[in-house]
Amino acid sequence: MVDLAKRNRSAAGITVRNDRFFKPLKVEVSNFLRAQCEKLRETPLANELHLLRSAKFDGIITTNYDTILENVFPDYKVYSSQDDTLFQVSHGVGEIFKIHGCATRPNTLVLTEQDYRAFSDKNAYLAAKLTTLFLEHPFVFLGYSISDPNIRSILQAVTACLPASNLSFFRIG
Repeated sequence: MVDLAKRNRSAAGITVRNDRFFKPLKVEVSNFLRAQCEKLRETPLANELHLLRSAKFDGIITTNYDTILENVFPDYKVYSSQDDTLFQVSHGVGEIFKIHGCATRPNTLVLTEQDYRAFSDKNAYLAAKLTTLFLEHPFVFLGYSISDPNIRSILQAVTACLPASNLSFFRIG
């Protein structure tokens, strides 16, 4: 039975760390998003995504679970969870930070109330790391809502560290 589960995850392109048990909801959400990303290749949006490829960012921060950004920027290193962002060495150039997880690793998805609580518990560390990156490299937030409490908390932590004269560099849009 375990071999069949491993084979199914492998066939679906899902990366498994320590062969952990995934919550069924996270697996279903991941499978759905991966299927939707495949369908994008045959839509008018595919042309817009191709144009986005010419944009130059040192880094991208997103709360999206899908794999669109990895497809648009295939040479960027992907940190697909909050833990990856916190505990791996980052260079701040050519990186995508998927702070709410990634569809290729269902166990990383910040999806449930419990997940959001765990995310919030580590948010101070994440904000400190991202603040360092913001000060040294241009970053863009893509695919998030300014009303997202996690994003607002990170932005507040970043702006609190900067003098008012430097805040003009931050653009929201």
